[in-house]
Amino acid sequence: MTSSGIKFTRQLCCFSAAILLLWGVAASLSAQTASVQVMEGSHLQADLLPEMTAAVPGTTLWMALRLDHQEHWHTYWINPGDAGVPTKILWNLPAGVTAGEMIWPIPERFDLPADLVDFGYTGEVFLLIPLEIAADYAATTLPLEASVQWVECEDICIPSGADISLEMPVSANAAVNTNYAWAFAQTRQSQPRADISLDATFSFAQGELQLLVQATEAIFES
Repeated sequence: MTSSGIKFTRQLCCFSAAILLLWGVAASLSAQTASVQVMEGSHLQADLLPEMTAAVPGTTLWMALRLDHQEHWHTYWINPGDAGVPTKILWNLPAGVTAGEMIWPIPERFDLPADLVDFGYTGEVFLLIPLEIAADYAATTLPLEASVQWVECEDICIPSGADISLEMPVSANAAVNTNYAWAFAQTRQSQPRADISLDATFSFAQGELQLLVQATEAIFES
């Protein structure tokens, strides 16, 4: 144990169990009241970004959890692969506001020893969460609080997290937050499409399964 956090060497045979145990220790640390309080030892920055300039009762307010990783460090996708734990967000929301399922961008692939594979993110990534605001929400502001928990890895892995708070104005109408409109669009464009028809065929040859999946129409511009 060091002053920079709880660290351990990646042992693939018991990696997931070790992370879950250490994450429980990290989660037990008391929260602090700063707008963004990142646990000591963290190698990434977390922020909450709203898609709109105000919260409008009776609508869905989309939020982006921005994770900005230091070079060589990564966190995990919803399906982390053979070893890892996905990022999790725990909300503390006022009455009349509920959070929906997180939308995850397409992950990167991390090849590990012993033919193991993980999936996750490096650099800057935006995870999207919808907040449903009741039509009868009457307050003049919308206070948002969230505890974000993740596991960050390089050659070692560290359970870490951040306590984030944000206060949004409430209005009858709102404009798009142009500073980060591109980030919301980027994540949405990476999602699976339901408007594409696919054909699939398979065959066996020399003891191997051959699978061919192709679109029934052109889906790329070039």
